[in-house]
Amino acid sequence: MDDKTTEKNSMIRIRASKYGTSDFTVRDGENEYHYTVKVYEDNGGHSQIEIAEKNQTQEKSIVIGRKVKVTVDRPLGSCHPKYKDMVYPVNYGYIAGIIAPDGEEQDAYILGVDHPVDTFTGKMIAIIRRSDDVEEKWVVCPEDMFFTAEEIEQQVCFTEKYFAHEIITGPRLETFPDFMRSEKNIVPSDQQNTPHIEGYYYTGNDGSQAAFWEYSADSESKEHSHDYDEYMVCLSGEYTVILDGKETVLQPGDEMVIPKGTLQGARVKKGTRTFHAFGGRRIK
Repeated sequence: MDDKTTEKNSMIRIRASKYGTSDFTVRDGENEYHYTVKVYEDNGGHSQIEIAEKNQTQEKSIVIGRKVKVTVDRPLGSCHPKYKDMVYPVNYGYIAGIIAPDGEEQDAYILGVDHPVDTFTGKMIAIIRRSDDVEEKWVVCPEDMFFTAEEIEQQVCFTEKYFAHEIITGPRLETFPDFMRSEKNIVPSDQQNTPHIEGYYYTGNDGSQAAFWEYSADSESKEHSHDYDEYMVCLSGEYTVILDGKETVLQPGDEMVIPKGTLQGARVKKGTRTFHAFGGRRIK
């Protein structure tokens, strides 16, 4: 059977290439509607398509962070089918079964893959929402990677620069909530290893401590070590850990355990927030 196109309410277009039944999802902003499409041949030998809503209730789900499979139809290094002078610096394709606000299958940029691919499975980390166009794009990358909104902008500006848009990376706090920032728990300035920093701490019954910091300017931490193990996670921004002279860049969500006695330092970008747990008493 040739590819068939059907319309539902003049906005949903489903491409069907074989007989059978399959599920698909229609997105409207953050809301999702789930349907079943059935493609069959009637008694007269004509191809027919039926669409039925699976669930009559509207479902709201968080799409950022989900695992998706992208079918690549414009691989890295290829030209735009209409604008031949536009070369794709990233892989680009669509997610089968997910219908975007424009009625087509959801488009997606793939970041963090430096060679052309036919398909790619990874996590969805952002939505690019255009205010002057009905389309929106998803951003997908390997599950062990993360890109800030600024880094995403740099990689997709080759086409998104032509549209007014915002990059949505999910709910993130700009600072820690007030209830966590009690003056009684503030880290004294003479016990800070980094300038332009504000930190708070809590002490456990066993003497271990947890602390969190936020940085108001680009900063460098002086070299130091602890006689207990340390765990840390970068919550926002960028934190470059320097352990015994070796640098490791931590992006939001990246974690690290620093063994006791390790000589450590850091470079931190403005706006970064980190959380730490210490196997001993870090703040006296």
